[in-house]
Amino acid sequence: MIARLIWPIVDEHAGITQLCAEAVDDVPLLLRQIHARPTGPGRFGIADSRDIPGSGRITRWVLTYECPAVPSGRQPLHEHVRLAKQAATARDHHVAPTNPATHTIQETAA
Repeated sequence: MIARLIWPIVDEHAGITQLCAEAVDDVPLLLRQIHARPTGPGRFGIADSRDIPGSGRITRWVLTYECPAVPSGRQPLHEHVRLAKQAATARDHHVAPTNPATHTIQETAA
């Protein structure tokens, strides 16, 4: 399974490093909200919101975070933090507030 988190990009001039730095702190909590336990490191990307189901097309571009995951009840928060921080290193504030309804966990083809 793949867990996917989505943030609308409100500052189209911000670099991906800046966007990831803002979002990385949200990743552990959002993964817990969708009851996903990451099984490996994830990766950030930027995509056209028209190509991302559930994005709501609030903005033209969205920041995505995807990681392999399994459904779970609970996982220690520090493990989510460790895995999320592997995907980003810098810190800045250019990502819109998150909407937990846009985050999903989905089956992937074997």
